[in-house]
This record gives sequence, structure tokens and C-alpha cells, in this order.
Amino acid sequence: MPREVYVYRNGRLVPKHEAEPPGGGSGGVYVISDTMVALRHPITGRIMDSKSQFRSVTRAHGCVEVGNERQRDTRRLSEFDKTSRINDIRRAITELGG
Repeated sequence: MPREVYVYRNGRLVPKHEAEPPGGGSGGVYVISDTMVALRHPITGRIMDSKSQFRSVTRAHGCVEVGNERQRDTRRLSEFDKTSRINDIRRAITELGG
């Protein structure tokens, strides 16, 4: 005979087959709202509380919204050989009058 499995819901043990999903009976439905804490847009200076409006104004001004994750530097350093670097430094010193 299989053993009954219980889970803890709302302060009591309930048979697992009768229990609602954790966090209520929503069944995992998540809603992303368009509202946010009101803030001043850095480009226009207007106060906004709509995510979509904030993003559209940002794009309209040719900017890109980034998150708080660490950005990778994708720039490539140009390759200089030692002779070219020495010649460039000498030229710069000469131009500055040193």
C-alpha cells in the first residue's frame, strides 16, 4: 500500500493531492504590469510612472535602456607593435614641444 504524502499549506498539513499550489491557487500565472514607481526621465526631465512610456521616450531620443547587470566591453583594442608605439610616443612628445 503506497504511503500518503502531505504538504504544509496555510499552517496545516494537507494531503498532497488535495493541496493548492504554493502561494495560492493562481497556478503560476504571473502578470507584468506597466506601472512603476514614478521617476524623472533623465533625458526629458518629465515625471513618468509608465514603463512603456519611459521606454518609448528613451528609444525616441536614440538611447538604449540597460539593466543593472554587468555590461561586457565588446570593444577591440587596436594592435600596435612595439616600434609603432615608440614612434607614436616620440611624435606626441615632439608635437607638445618636449
